[in-house]
Amino acid sequence: MQSRKGDAINIYHLAFPRTTLLVFCAMLLLFSAWVPDVQATCVINIDVKNMGKAPLSVRLVTTHTAVTLKGERWRSLKKGLWFGQTDRFGLNPGETKGDKYVATFKCQAERRYRVYYVCLAGVNKDKAFVDYYPSLANWTTHLLFTIPLRHCN
Repeated sequence: MQSRKGDAINIYHLAFPRTTLLVFCAMLLLFSAWVPDVQATCVINIDVKNMGKAPLSVRLVTTHTAVTLKGERWRSLKKGLWFGQTDRFGLNPGETKGDKYVATFKCQAERRYRVYYVCLAGVNKDKAFVDYYPSLANWTTHLLFTIPLRHCN
């Protein structure tokens, strides 16, 4: 059956070389494997625990309480809705508080976190500290963890 001008073309009768089909399928597979990690939103559960003997106040209004990916700038945890609209919150000795941080891309990327806080009593009263997770030199892909705050004694 021959088609006349203006007739619809049936794509099932078109012939493609096998190499073209293989290249197309390989590209589709690679693209589908790459896209979810770039565009996926994931929730990271971040807790902080006061390991000291004095109360403290975690400050969220600065980029000192932040997250970074390898090779990227620090980004405030508030931008990922960690503790919502709160500018600060307190922790008594031994107390743990946590919230969900929404990462908008690269769920499996290595990250480093830092938390800025001020001691409210004890020998370090009114002194500010920054603690890092997992450390200043290491990175993590964990989606659930606790950052120990150790300096308020």
